Amino acid sequence: MKLRLLSKAVVFLAAMTLFGCGGGGGGAAPAGTPPGDGTTPGVLTIRTASTPPLPTGTTINGVDLTITLPAGVTVKADAVSGAADPSILVLSGAAAALPNTIVSGKYNKTANTLRVIVANVQPGFATGELMKVNFDGSPSGTATFPVVLNQVSGGADPKTPATLTGVTATSDFTGQ
Repeated sequence: MKLRLLSKAVVFLAAMTLFGCGGGGGGAAPAGTPPGDGTTPGVLTIRTASTPPLPTGTTINGVDLTITLPAGVTVKADAVSGAADPSILVLSGAAAALPNTIVSGKYNKTANTLRVIVANVQPGFATGELMKVNFDGSPSGTATFPVVLNQVSGGADPKTPATLTGVTATSDFTGQ
């Protein structure tokens, strides 16, 4: 059982390394920079929730999500690989408070989507605010940022993670 868990962890970390490879686009504002200052036109805050609430002791170990960006909005990313510049993905809430939480993203310029993976194998994190994404450009009018959860995994025992159901994601945009 320990060998199986270790092999899953190695495969997961290898996938995260490949997923996050690539150079940076540089220049995104540091965390805490107010939106609309000319450096970061907007910040999207991502939150998770569960209905009904997750059972006591159940934590989230991984979130795989896709954000569709409205027209006029892009993110800093490597022009060749699409790897999101690490400075645009800022962990917040319960995920930021834990050691060893990692986040990586890949921008698809053609579809204008950003796929993001957040992971903390142990101890995992609770639902609630998860991260902030710093964007370039300004959405027009009442444009929205649809967030789709591709997969959420976790459980009460990090040795036996499972796909969690009933978890949803919401987003709030602040900026120009």
